[in-house]
Amino acid sequence: MSKHKRRKTRISAVHYNEYDDDPRKQYLAEVKAKKARRRRHLLISCIIIGLIVVYFVSPVSKIQSIQVKGLVNLKADEVKVSIQKETSGYYLFTSTKNIENKLKKHALIKKCHVSKTIAGGLRIEIQEAKPVAYAIFQNKTYVIDELAHVEEVSDVNFIKKLESTPRLMSFDSLEHIQTFADQYIQLPYILRNSISDVIFSPKAADPTSIRFVMDNGKQLIVRLNDISKVLSQKKFDYEAYMTEYSDACIFSFEGDSIYITNCQ
Repeated sequence: MSKHKRRKTRISAVHYNEYDDDPRKQYLAEVKAKKARRRRHLLISCIIIGLIVVYFVSPVSKIQSIQVKGLVNLKADEVKVSIQKETSGYYLFTSTKNIENKLKKHALIKKCHVSKTIAGGLRIEIQEAKPVAYAIFQNKTYVIDELAHVEEVSDVNFIKKLESTPRLMSFDSLEHIQTFADQYIQLPYILRNSISDVIFSPKAADPTSIRFVMDNGKQLIVRLNDISKVLSQKKFDYEAYMTEYSDACIFSFEGDSIYITNCQ
């Protein structure tokens, strides 16, 4: 019986399959990728911050132009000056609503719309209010518009146009002119259209007496704060009174009474 030698089997070292990942290499790769992402994010952030800084320090960040449309009596420069504070900041932070609110307080502006343009400018569209009277006070001329705005004007050509509207004379303060404006715009159009001059003529018994001189030469005398009340269409039908009292020259309103004086 032959003897067979038993072969010893070798135990080889453990080998990773070539398709398996080495955990250490995978970890190092992840760390490297994270660092790369951080560097990219930091670089992008720096670029964005740099662009923002460059934008805000450059003239491009300001309003590039202001276009004003729809003007008749106003001048574009006057409109721009009146909103200088609202348009002196950065274009991105400029509020069109604030500009509109500011302009609506300006005399002769009835409606307005402000919008931003792609080129970094502003477009202002205005509908002007009609002038309804003007006042001479301390050698200065003030316009009164249909919204009861009172504002000084200096343009000679515009003042010439105002001469076709009723003129306020002898008023002693701008406060009284403003009170008159608030009352006056409530009067019927036919009455307002018949007024030539308005004279502030205080008396001892009535320190705020107003005298309306009409186109036909007749006069209406009324207290400043009672204008809209006693000269309303309901209380005083101007056409009817002019027809019925054609020989009268002065109509004086005192409370609920009207004292009529015939022409001399």
